[in-house]
Amino acid sequence: MGAANLSYRRRSRSKPPPSGSKTIVRNYHSLKRWLPFLIIIIAGIGAFGSSLNGKFMWDDEYVILNNLFIRDLKNLPDLFTSEYFAPSDIGHYTQSGEESYRPVVTLTHFIDYALFKLNPVGYHAGNLLFHLATAIALYLLLMNLSLPVPAALPGALLFAVHPVNSETVNMISYREDLLAGMFLCLALAGFLRKRPFMTGLFGILALFSKEMAFTMLPLAALFLILNRSVWRQYIPALSVIVLITIGYSTAIFGGFAGSSLAPSEYPGGSFGSAMATSARVVMHYLQLFVWPSHLAVDMHFLPSESFFDIRALGGILLLTGIISFTSLWRCSWQLRYLILWFFIALIPVSGVYPIKNFVAERYMYIPVMGLCGVAGIGFSWLYRHGSGVRNAALGGLVVVVFAGMFANNLRNAIWWEETRFFQEMVRANPFSYKGHTGLALASHRRGDLESAIFHLKQAVTIRPDNVIALYNLGCMMLEKKELDDAISCYRSVLILDPGFTESHYQLGLALLEKGNADEAEQSFRKALEYNPNFIPAQFMFGVVLQNRGEYQEAASVYQRILNRDGTYAKAHKNLGLIYLNNLDRPADAAEHLDRYLKLVPNDPQAELIRSVIRNIR
Repeated sequence: MGAANLSYRRRSRSKPPPSGSKTIVRNYHSLKRWLPFLIIIIAGIGAFGSSLNGKFMWDDEYVILNNLFIRDLKNLPDLFTSEYFAPSDIGHYTQSGEESYRPVVTLTHFIDYALFKLNPVGYHAGNLLFHLATAIALYLLLMNLSLPVPAALPGALLFAVHPVNSETVNMISYREDLLAGMFLCLALAGFLRKRPFMTGLFGILALFSKEMAFTMLPLAALFLILNRSVWRQYIPALSVIVLITIGYSTAIFGGFAGSSLAPSEYPGGSFGSAMATSARVVMHYLQLFVWPSHLAVDMHFLPSESFFDIRALGGILLLTGIISFTSLWRCSWQLRYLILWFFIALIPVSGVYPIKNFVAERYMYIPVMGLCGVAGIGFSWLYRHGSGVRNAALGGLVVVVFAGMFANNLRNAIWWEETRFFQEMVRANPFSYKGHTGLALASHRRGDLESAIFHLKQAVTIRPDNVIALYNLGCMMLEKKELDDAISCYRSVLILDPGFTESHYQLGLALLEKGNADEAEQSFRKALEYNPNFIPAQFMFGVVLQNRGEYQEAASVYQRILNRDGTYAKAHKNLGLIYLNNLDRPADAAEHLDRYLKLVPNDPQAELIRSVIRNIR
């Protein structure tokens, strides 16, 4: 009887389930596999979907709005030549709009412009997409660190909605952090899976997105230090990381891009003051992660003068304690790895290498991944401790995620309107000379010249060496026809920064308007000496030659402008008039005047110009 029953059970197990049951099981497993990705995407859109209402702000002006480089696909090969750093058509910025070599970022802007022209919605949608992809890449990385789903998913969720990431997601010109973070996670995931090709591909993309991806090598080394028994298995993938890091360093510091990373001054003036300041900055970052209530687009953070600053000393002692405790604490290697991730990822912006801005929210984008992973491990630990604690942990996670969504939607609105953006900057930091400069430009666009001048004077008072504020103040004074004040501002700029191309150009305009044609010519020549591509200076140099009666030379200048930018309407008009009145080339004159009218159909003299064209033809 027992044997019969045993035989019966075996036959029963071997029977295939009904086809409907197969489909249900397959769908269940498929849903279970993709559900974490869906949850991350929904949460991320809930937090940053409203960022699509944002406009172009601050650095976006020269990275996107005034960047002719990204508007022509013929410039794509220049991503890999020194032309990437050639002076741009708008003055003292580079062709790419980037101060450092970040060709992957610039490539995405090429794609943006090809698809959306200058519609900011498309650019913000790109940033949102990259942030969601980064959160998913972080989830995959945490899973590859052998963390369970109850740890990896909350960690990635927290990253997707954390308010410290709002600046990076909302500012189009900070896309480099999004791309570097995404590719860094994928490269390290490839390393953990022992796949050298995947590691190398995404590692290269990370490095050429932003320099902070340098931390890929120490993060990989930290994994091997914590897992010494398996290090031989990872030699091929680690070798790839070493090779691409060496290759990248050679290209950046020894190749054509070397000048883009020229060191700035240390905060406080010395390496010691920079380290003391760095300790305080790191503690500030930790505070923002735990309680992000003092977020600011332009942080006001005075550097420490030495280690004897009590705040710096306290920060150093606390950080030393955290790192020492992490090293000695008997915890999982994953927890130790993710705690140390935060500190290692901050090394490029820690002050070891002097950079222009030593504190910024966007610098937290990659480091905060480690802290989010730590929070995920903490949630997983609570999740395993009985149904009551589990329910409390789930409830807490839901509250934190929705709080992040709510906080981000409040903050996203800062990027919806220019005046509000800079008002928020000044509110958070009354000593923000950048905020006052931005408010001045916003006031000027509204037609409020007096308010613009007031804010620029505030900016100059706060920071007398602020060349941007001085330059803009000169432009406002020129607009008010206060020529002497304008000339004084421009000359002050050039004392501080002799290579400020636009200031040479504007000084030339002020001098020309005052009747000093010879001095104006010298200013235009100086502008072109620093930036031969600066079309406005080329045009005004042509005007000076034309007014002097050197018509052939002026015509050559205008033609060079049109060879570079065939849509520069004023060059067509002036060239047409020279051909008509001075060089006896009526057919060429008609051609250029006709092109001018197509570009400026509403010119007050349009009918007169059309009659001239008809008489010629």
